[in-house]
Amino acid sequence: MAVKRCEDESTHDALYYRSIMVTMQYNLGRLCEEMYQFEDAVDFYKNILREHPNYIDCEYIGGIYMCLQRLVVK
Repeated sequence: MAVKRCEDESTHDALYYRSIMVTMQYNLGRLCEEMYQFEDAVDFYKNILREHPNYIDCEYIGGIYMCLQRLVVK
């Protein structure tokens, strides 16, 4: 609901609400990790990295999970 609300409110102050969206996406990714939903977590991190390629936390965590996934599949 919060993500939807940010999208709706972004017409008022796009920069402010975009930054909140990034924080919420990152936090949702962390929650997915805690619930062992690693693919969903990586999806959240990838979405952030599309707009913010230097967001090192997403790059690092997402990379770890993608590497682990490759090891498990083999």
